[in-house]
Amino acid sequence: MNKMLDRAIPLAHGTFPMARSYLAHRVNNEPSDGNPGLVLIRQVAERLTTNGSDTKRYVSSLCSLIVEEVGYHSPPLSARFVQWLLEVRFEEHLYPAAVYMNHVSEIQAWGTPQATSPLFGSCYELAATYGSKDMVELYLQQDTFEHRCKALSAAACHGRPDVVRFMLEYHTDAKPGESRDYWSTPDGQRAIQDALLTPTPEIWDYLLGGDGKVRLILDRGFRSVRGMAKFVLRRSCARGWVETARYIIGRAEEMSLRKNDRYLHYAVYHGCIDTMQLLLEWQGCSCPNELKLLLRTAAARGHVKMVGILLDLAVQMTGSVPEDFVSGLVAGAARGGFGDVVELLLQHGGDANEEFEELPAMAYAVLSEHTRMAQCLLDHGARLPDVAKRAGCLERAELEGVESMLELLGP
Repeated sequence: MNKMLDRAIPLAHGTFPMARSYLAHRVNNEPSDGNPGLVLIRQVAERLTTNGSDTKRYVSSLCSLIVEEVGYHSPPLSARFVQWLLEVRFEEHLYPAAVYMNHVSEIQAWGTPQATSPLFGSCYELAATYGSKDMVELYLQQDTFEHRCKALSAAACHGRPDVVRFMLEYHTDAKPGESRDYWSTPDGQRAIQDALLTPTPEIWDYLLGGDGKVRLILDRGFRSVRGMAKFVLRRSCARGWVETARYIIGRAEEMSLRKNDRYLHYAVYHGCIDTMQLLLEWQGCSCPNELKLLLRTAAARGHVKMVGILLDLAVQMTGSVPEDFVSGLVAGAARGGFGDVVELLLQHGGDANEEFEELPAMAYAVLSEHTRMAQCLLDHGARLPDVAKRAGCLERAELEGVESMLELLGP
């Protein structure tokens, strides 16, 4: 069971609280001679706490950071990643964790280190993303503009307008205007351009309005407001930044921004349901083929609420759900382990016996030991794999150690 759950951690990317809770459970209960990556996380938490009762709270916070920021790209339990961790000095992990937990006095005592941990990230960007104003100021006193540009983007991306304003207007020396002059250079303007990738419209108002001391000059970054709006709206749709998307859509006429079906595809692919609904209100979806493509994307990605909304939209558009809208979707959803999607598709005419990559939906249900999905498929007429398919199913079951499949299909 641990192996199955371990594989799920890099897929979470901040989406599933269970992944964070599970990782914290593993860290808290891992033997000292167990997985070195898990032990390292606990050792960092213990080093930062003076009270033993606080260690679990620190472990939980650090695991949230790992799953949110690192886990999607580098699973913390994999052998390759653990080997990378062990090649880095312990302090290189400790310092970024201390910044994240806002240990201002310790960071100051350690000389404001510029460490970067493959597990937790870089000190400077963590300060801008999560740190208090005191922590941010510590790093502004030690920074280079290269560091500040990266940190500015991180602060904006996490919706911290106070930190963005503070960083842009902070002066590290007595020369008046030097910091501000830097932000007017091409490199500085590119950094401000990156700061527009934010879930917070307030940052847009600051950078584009006349109130801020530092602002975006269009001829040194984007050539037009329209180009800038298209770029940020695409990213907002993919990241679920509904407030920024609403802000741009609300100014679409002013920015000469045209409607585009690609925005909907970004939102559906990434499961950003609020953004999808906002886009449907703005531009609608009147083309059946376009709606069918959106439905296939949502089903393949396991976005059950989206599938429900799109099926309802199909009924509104055509009077019922056309057979070709759900054809081929059931087995693909079953392969992903998306039982709720499978059930919803079957209720709207999906075929319980269709195949995906030469295996029927029922085989995927049993391989994933998803009893509810298997029962739902049986209730809708699914058949067990025939003799020709059983050999492949048994081979997969033995490889993945799925005992229930072996019992069901074995001699």
